[in-house]
Amino acid sequence: MLLLFLLSSFHLRTCYSSRSMQPLCHDDESHALLQLKESLVINESASSDPSAYPKLQKPGLQHLVEALTNLEVLHLRAVNISAKLPESIGNRKSLKEFDVRDCHFSGVVPSSLGNLTKLSYLDLSHNSFYGKIPSTFVNLLQVSHLSLSNNNFSSGTLDWLGNLTKLKYVGLIETNSYGNIPSSLRNLTQLTVLRLHGNKLTGQIPPWIGNHTQLISLLLGDNELHGAIPESIYRLQNLEDLDLAFNSFSGSLELHLLLKFRNLVSLQLSYNHLSLLYSHNATIPQPKLELLTLSRCNLVELPSFLRDQNHLEYLELKDNELVLSNPWTYFHGTI
Repeated sequence: MLLLFLLSSFHLRTCYSSRSMQPLCHDDESHALLQLKESLVINESASSDPSAYPKLQKPGLQHLVEALTNLEVLHLRAVNISAKLPESIGNRKSLKEFDVRDCHFSGVVPSSLGNLTKLSYLDLSHNSFYGKIPSTFVNLLQVSHLSLSNNNFSSGTLDWLGNLTKLKYVGLIETNSYGNIPSSLRNLTQLTVLRLHGNKLTGQIPPWIGNHTQLISLLLGDNELHGAIPESIYRLQNLEDLDLAFNSFSGSLELHLLLKFRNLVSLQLSYNHLSLLYSHNATIPQPKLELLTLSRCNLVELPSFLRDQNHLEYLELKDNELVLSNPWTYFHGTI
């Protein structure tokens, strides 16, 4: 098995076999890797500054892809490539993991990526890709981790996602996705992370969302969703991160039921049309929240549970009807 890890930590691992611990490179692959080494520009005073990340000079990536015919894992996260993804990437049908997050890619994502039917991990996030998300992605039936967030994709629906039934992680933040949350997503029975923040999704949260009880992250903020939040959401007891802010949700939300989520560290409900219901029962176990936004949530008094939130790092309560002469007295210095 041939693996290549070239990350911002500047660690390179190639031609590795877990059984024999001996190099498995063919001569042409060894030559390609030597050329890759020569094409890398690395700032010796490397730091966390992006300018210190390794830079791959042209035509490094295309040559690499064409030469390493047995490649199964290719991680290039945070390597400054500043190029277009070559169409020939679709010829590396042995690839199982492909990570080019934050590599300064631009251009259209080649449709040939849909040929990589063995892929289980695909991360194209934080680049400058544009155009449509390739329709050939429906062929990636083995993929469990899919992240396309923070690119410049043209608008499209999420209907294609329902075919990828092995998905556990879906990251589609700011991908210009529109339309309703498709009912086919109920087929993703292994889903643990669903991040759809910052799109143009409309309609309501479907009641079947509560069937995905293994979810730990649900980000639906900054869309155009409306209507009541379904009661089934209270079944998502494993949530660590819930974002429903900046939509047009209406009706009542039983905040005290969300506060039963013991693993919850981030809760964002700001700027909807919600009325929050909460209990003053001090015996209810409280999560240790680190981030909480309740702006414009029709609050007239501070919920009593805030007194126990001694892990809070960010609290937002703007645009409510609160009247407090000295809020610091209320929190007893816990924030």
